[in-house]
Amino acid sequence: MRTLEAGRASIGTTVEPLMAAILAWLFLDQVLTAWGVAGLVVLVVGVAGAYAVRSPAPRER
Repeated sequence: MRTLEAGRASIGTTVEPLMAAILAWLFLDQVLTAWGVAGLVVLVVGVAGAYAVRSPAPRER
């Protein structure tokens, strides 16, 4: 099993509001305002950008 760095795992947890909003929209007929959609877009772009940044290679000793 591959391991995930703690920093990347914590970034991944930031998608919880996204999932909550989508599930509320689908199952509870909640309305997403333009500000809510904009916030979700910013969240997705931020998480994608954080995952796209590669960690520096570990130094050899």
